[in-house]
Amino acid sequence: MAYEFSVDWTSRAIPLWKRCFRQINKPDVSVLEIGTYEGRSSCWFSDNVLDHDMATLDCVDPYTQDNHIGENKLLNEKRYHCFIKNILQSKNSNKITHYKMTSDDFFKNHHNTYDFIYVDGGHLKDQVIRDLLNAESRLNKGGILVIDDVWYLGDFNSGEHDVQKALEEVLPFETLICLQDGLKNNHKQSAYLKTSKGHNNEQV
Repeated sequence: MAYEFSVDWTSRAIPLWKRCFRQINKPDVSVLEIGTYEGRSSCWFSDNVLDHDMATLDCVDPYTQDNHIGENKLLNEKRYHCFIKNILQSKNSNKITHYKMTSDDFFKNHHNTYDFIYVDGGHLKDQVIRDLLNAESRLNKGGILVIDDVWYLGDFNSGEHDVQKALEEVLPFETLICLQDGLKNNHKQSAYLKTSKGHNNEQV
């Protein structure tokens, strides 16, 4: 069986991800993905970086009507079933755990730390801020945080949908150094390396 994807927002990011995982250089890598859609990025992680017995991927997406591209609840259920079907076909599907909940609820109830965190969840400014703060607190020293859609200025009838403004409000972190600035380099994603432990790993 072949994967079923309706869009490709992943391929352009793969060169950056490859550089990130080479930088991390840890076979038993732990990955957290916030926002999964149809599972294209999840399947790439599964097929390419989860070969070690102890490698893991945690995926978080509530699949509600509140996603940043304005899809309704029925269509989101379709995306969810597509996601499940796709990841079950992936190379290391047994190492994937999916949490069908909001990122706020996930960070409140789960306290693992990770080597690589990919943030591509809700694009409301306040949600992006919470996701970034929570992700930074759960990122291991030497781990990498990648943020998608850093140029995003869409409004969907609300000026609150703004990843750029969220980034401007919370960055830079004193614990992170920038590996790629997606805004300055006209790239879709930014990446940050954690160089120190930080203050805590409490949910915001």
